[in-house]
Amino acid sequence: LRSEAGDVYPLMDFRTRDEYRHTVEKIAKSSRLAESEIARRAVEMAQQGITSQPDYPRTTHVGYYLVGKGVKKLEKAAGVKFSFPEKVERACRKMPLLLYTGLSFIGALFFAGALIKQEYLLGFTNPWTIAVIGFFTLIACSQLSITLINWACTILVRPMVLPRMDFSEGIPETCRTLVVVPSMFNDSKELEELVDGLEVRFLANRDPNMHFALLTDFKDSKTETRAGEDDLLHEALTRIKTLNERYGKEKNEIFFMFHRPRKYNPKDRIWMGYERKRGKLAEMNALLRGDGKENFSLIIGEPDLYEKVKYVITLDTDTQLPRDSGWKIAGTMAHPMNHPFYSEKKQRVTEGYGILQPRVAVSLPTEYSTLFARMHENEPGIDPYTRAISDVYQDLFGEGSFIGKGIYDLDAFEKPLKCRIPANRILSHDLLEGSYARCGLLSDVQLYEAYPKRYEVDMKRRHRWIRGDWQIASWLWPWV
Repeated sequence: LRSEAGDVYPLMDFRTRDEYRHTVEKIAKSSRLAESEIARRAVEMAQQGITSQPDYPRTTHVGYYLVGKGVKKLEKAAGVKFSFPEKVERACRKMPLLLYTGLSFIGALFFAGALIKQEYLLGFTNPWTIAVIGFFTLIACSQLSITLINWACTILVRPMVLPRMDFSEGIPETCRTLVVVPSMFNDSKELEELVDGLEVRFLANRDPNMHFALLTDFKDSKTETRAGEDDLLHEALTRIKTLNERYGKEKNEIFFMFHRPRKYNPKDRIWMGYERKRGKLAEMNALLRGDGKENFSLIIGEPDLYEKVKYVITLDTDTQLPRDSGWKIAGTMAHPMNHPFYSEKKQRVTEGYGILQPRVAVSLPTEYSTLFARMHENEPGIDPYTRAISDVYQDLFGEGSFIGKGIYDLDAFEKPLKCRIPANRILSHDLLEGSYARCGLLSDVQLYEAYPKRYEVDMKRRHRWIRGDWQIASWLWPWV
């Protein structure tokens, strides 16, 4: 396997190489060929892919024939004979959506039917009464059914862990990564907390080709500028320069800052950062490719560095980046099997991933946690908006849901999303971005974030989620 033409196999981490070897063992057990012969044929197929499919580079890597779509070709060449249970499993994997939705609906009907029967025995015999009660009962039972199906999937379906390159010794220059924190501030204390948080993330993930940036706006205002904001920007410049000097850099080579001026929003009749977080990232992405400097009032950083960024890790203000998680996230994105493949016909990423979403858990309580936060920290259960704990969708469908904290390939992210999302319309942009750029779940890397400190903050957040879901409901229809 180390003899493949692309020299990718030796650069992968142990777990990924081990996964490849286990596939070779599994195929060899079901065929008459030796393991070494199976591996040799996989390498030969990868070599043939260089000339036969030059526009589809995934086929040039041996992993395509061991853990990708090409495994069927290798199994056929090896003369693999499948047992009946294996044939059933492979048939089920061909129609995961039908099975998942079908079983969920059948389960909901079963539970709802049992309750409706009980209603009838209690004397509710009017057909209209039964129909109305049955409708709402079916909605309630659908949640129970989906929960049970999800639980069964995590037991029956083998977890899908994405392959990874081994960047433990350093991220290559070709995979230069920027960790960016989109945020807002309006006083010195908030700015200090943002800079301190940036330094902590750096200390846990030190790498010469990993940079850290604040992507900021001032808070909404009735006027374009406020008194004292120029002083705040000067303070920000001083703090970022001090950080770079503290870690031995004469120029702004590790820590960056990109600050946008307010723009007037005629719909909301207020001065604000254009399109809020989505606008921040879109304008920063353009800046990283050498365009749109006029959209920023303050840029701290060396252009010859940030214009070479390939991957962007975006985090919320309260999201922690644990030790060594940075290179693991970037290493997974850099693996050939995860490289995004953009379909010109469908105008979106159809294979690989433009975005990878790590698992996100609520952080442990601290001495500064409020009583409300302590009640909810480490809350058990599944909450797809704040955490990506369940592996059901990744394991069944090979995709996850983007919740705004993860890594994206800069070019693959921008290409399918350009001019796709209307202005002043979309609040829950993360789910749409994950659909167009294709999002995968990094189930073996976990980030942490704090729970809201107060009840009213939590309720405002939930209100945004519900509002955002209604706004993107039209994307369910083919004419969007």
